Amino acid sequence: MAHSALPQDIILLLCEELAHRHDLATLLQVSLVSRRTASVALEQLYSVYEYSPVFTGQYSNRRSWAVLWRSLIQSSLGQTALPYCAYVRALSLSNYGQLLEDINLNRDEDSLRWLFDSNIGMDAFLVLREGQQSKRGLRRKLIGNIDFQKTILKCGDAITRYIKDVADEVEKAVALAHVESNYIPVDLLPSWVARLGTLASLRIQDGSALGVEAASAIHECCPNFSELTCHSFSKPTADEDMAIFLQTLRPNSLKRFEVLSMNGLGESAITALNAHAETLRFLKLDSLSAEAMKCLNMLHGCKYLESLSIENLRHDQIDLRTFSDGLLKEITSWIQSCKSLTALTFSYVRDSLLIVKDVLLTDDIKLNSLSMQNFASQGKAEDSITWEALGHQTSLETLTLGGQDGTMDGLVIDDTTPLAGVICTLRRLKTLNLIQSFVQQHEIRQFVKALPALVDLKFGGENMDDTILDTLVGLPYLKDLDINATSYFTHEGLKSFALQLGAHPERHRGVQVNILMQSGGLKLGDEQQLWLSEYFGTVLEGVMSINYDRDPDEVHESDFTGDSD
Repeated sequence: MAHSALPQDIILLLCEELAHRHDLATLLQVSLVSRRTASVALEQLYSVYEYSPVFTGQYSNRRSWAVLWRSLIQSSLGQTALPYCAYVRALSLSNYGQLLEDINLNRDEDSLRWLFDSNIGMDAFLVLREGQQSKRGLRRKLIGNIDFQKTILKCGDAITRYIKDVADEVEKAVALAHVESNYIPVDLLPSWVARLGTLASLRIQDGSALGVEAASAIHECCPNFSELTCHSFSKPTADEDMAIFLQTLRPNSLKRFEVLSMNGLGESAITALNAHAETLRFLKLDSLSAEAMKCLNMLHGCKYLESLSIENLRHDQIDLRTFSDGLLKEITSWIQSCKSLTALTFSYVRDSLLIVKDVLLTDDIKLNSLSMQNFASQGKAEDSITWEALGHQTSLETLTLGGQDGTMDGLVIDDTTPLAGVICTLRRLKTLNLIQSFVQQHEIRQFVKALPALVDLKFGGENMDDTILDTLVGLPYLKDLDINATSYFTHEGLKSFALQLGAHPERHRGVQVNILMQSGGLKLGDEQQLWLSEYFGTVLEGVMSINYDRDPDEVHESDFTGDSD
């Protein structure tokens, strides 16, 4: 009986579903069936290449990593069977930089020469440091001579230029929507943006490239642009420059805005975010100075936030209530007006409890995630009111709490406050992070009994022993466990814990267990440690790591401390 070939549109649907599932291995096998399937499968494969185990670091094979990047870069020269780089949806130049640094760190001259093979024109993408150029080219020693930044930028420039050429040739928008890089010069970013009509998000380490020219290019060429992430932006004119950038974008176009590290943002930039008040859904402002914290009330127009994260710069903290009780009320009122808010994070915000108390009691706000770390106590009575208010948020699935200065003693969870009991009422919790809190064994037992949905549990404290391990196996879906408490676990106790998890591998597959303060006096032997590592790795496909407090096999400063005259 003759067999008819699958229609091409069915093959496309199949490959799209495999790409949606990030099943790169199957997509590769489909591409090897025939030329007809290869064109479809490879397009989908490269569209999700950033999920490759090689790319994400789950599979540490340097040559495979280099193969992936060489194919992308070489395709920009039109030398590959298909235009792979025109298929990618996300271009992470930082990952390419990590490859070059890994090669350099490991003194892997052969991989470097192979990556920049002059026989296929790849040497055109190599930039040596000033004064290192040589007519001998790749025959000279390269390690230590590469200008990594310029080499990465040359790669990005070629790929974005080729993508533009392909788009113009086929009169069709190509796939690239997300660009990420440590550094793009202020004069280069606008030209890259102008080539990428499908650009939707930009993630950049150094925000100094975010000038008015780049914003104008985004405004004119990128109708789908909606996400901006900047790691640092600390030049003297950062506040004014970011304000102009935000105001030059199409009004109400940003959905996500994140600043993740040191920055000079202030009243101008914070106020300018209101130009996107109707569309802004995710806002993350880290490392804000005290002056910037005083301007948070200027965000009153941003009422449609779904996720809000605020971090006060650790070494420039401000007590908002002491500065102005009216300001604290205005900030709280603004957050309460965000009726769609599902995730709220405060870090190093001393007045977190006072703000969160009223937000938790707002009927229209149903949080899925709440994180408060490095906050100041407002006194036992005021703190208790906040913890009682926490009980109103029964939809919470993720809760992170940690007291001032990031020490366990900053937040002691005990019977003198209602906190432990309130946590037990949050039945939907899947993640409970108390790693910067002080918790005792009987409270852990309460949590395990009351919160069977927990998948991720982290806690600090002291004097944990094998009995707590017997308690923790009562969590049927445990996948992540961090114990930041002084512990006295025996090998027998740890082995029993492992075997009980292994009795239900389908529930605990991929489990990660980190014991961070095991007593050095109970250090496991090499064979005992090997057994645990192999069992977690093979049976559970996970990891167990143990760090020792005063490891007897390591030298400690006090070992050299003697009596002085």
